[in-house]
Amino acid sequence: RPQSSALSPPSSPLSPAAPGPQASLQPDNAGGGAHGRVDAHPSLERAIKPNYPIGSRRRGEEGTVILDVTVAADGRAASVSRVSSSGFQELDLAAERAAAQARFKPGTRDGKPVESAARLTLIFRLRDL
Repeated sequence: RPQSSALSPPSSPLSPAAPGPQASLQPDNAGGGAHGRVDAHPSLERAIKPNYPIGSRRRGEEGTVILDVTVAADGRAASVSRVSSSGFQELDLAAERAAAQARFKPGTRDGKPVESAARLTLIFRLRDL
């Protein structure tokens, strides 16, 4: 199984909640842009548990996928874009699918949920299965 995920600020990543691919979420601290200032950054409602594709496992493929996620005010992933590839298409697609299905606590501005951005890193390692 892929490792689970955790949402954390860049300076203090959390340990994965369960065996499998690891994931961590970092707020997009760029400020401004389409998302503007937020009082609280988005966080994961629960660990992301991407499927480790069987073909990738058989071929011994491992890697890290970095994604930018736009989190809608309702907590759903409004968009997912790949920042960095694992080098393996199946792992990249598994990470994108998991991020698209994830549920988040949205960022807030003045106490109200708003669209915001975060960077999600998923690490696929066979020894973590």
